Amino acid sequence: MIGCLALYPEEGKNMAEWLVNGLRMDSAEVSVKQELEGTLTVMLPGTTKTAVWQAALELECAGIAAGYGFGETAAEALRSARELLGRRIDGDLSFT
Repeated sequence: MIGCLALYPEEGKNMAEWLVNGLRMDSAEVSVKQELEGTLTVMLPGTTKTAVWQAALELECAGIAAGYGFGETAAEALRSARELLGRRIDGDLSFT
């Protein structure tokens, strides 16, 4: 399973890097990418859902909009995280 965080705005990069270090992930496994639309994506392969959920919660508490997703492939995880981030930004907080 691969976990993914999608963050907005791009100023979240320092917070994302801090959280990744807090997750104690091998930096070789984690990829942080700036997307064209201003979002930042963090791929977290081999982590638990709980760790990704906790990271998303900490980002939200720090005032950084965050979406999370999971999948068997990076593309699935990214699609899910972007969808949730879009709903988060649009104000739909139902998460259903």
